[in-house]
Amino acid sequence: MFEQLTIIGHRGAAGLKPENTLPSFLLALDLGCRALELDVHRLIPEADALAVIHDAKLDRTTNLRGEVAKFTRQELRSAQPSVPMLIDVIEAIFDWCDKNAVRSRDILLNIELKGPGTASLAHRIMSKNPDLSYVVSSFNHDELRDFRALDQSTAVAPLFDRWRNDCVEIANSLSASGINLSKRIVTKARVTQIHAAGYQVWAYTVNTKRSALRMESLGVDGIFTDRPDRMLRANSRLT
Repeated sequence: MFEQLTIIGHRGAAGLKPENTLPSFLLALDLGCRALELDVHRLIPEADALAVIHDAKLDRTTNLRGEVAKFTRQELRSAQPSVPMLIDVIEAIFDWCDKNAVRSRDILLNIELKGPGTASLAHRIMSKNPDLSYVVSSFNHDELRDFRALDQSTAVAPLFDRWRNDCVEIANSLSASGINLSKRIVTKARVTQIHAAGYQVWAYTVNTKRSALRMESLGVDGIFTDRPDRMLRANSRLT
């Protein structure tokens, strides 16, 4: 079951631990996940910091209120639950790899860019930590273009929550490696079209085996999931 699917831990293991937190990422790794996804926002007070959090505001996922960008890294790290910086997650992955005798290059980190100014900061942090494998994705395709102007080799993947007939053209313009689609817009014909253009298709967010089987039957190459435990148990290739 799911033998051909890459299983990506969505915001870590977001169905089991608070999303985009160090415990969530470490649990996903402990479960056997070798691909992780996270979201990053730029902090205005500190020019070199990217906070790992999905929303532009802190209200939904922490005890703080207000816009993420207006806080310092120390304030965010002191939140409940703590909001890590991108470098915190990268260092935690390196530490986990050392303790578990896993090559860091065997871990894939999908960084989703949220908002302006994230491309250059992500590039800077990734360049200083080259021993992971990376994919950079975003719904903001202009931000992906900014990233591609700085880095011609790291894999990028435009995100789409609604189907666009020019998605392949957008991927071509970015020299992308894949196209990431909401599971709601995945069809066999669309996957076939994307594959014919030379791109992989990863679908989000897939949390049940039934949904995963459907995605597999439609030909997708990978799924983002809040429940990597369910998917990995079913995936004989990874267990």
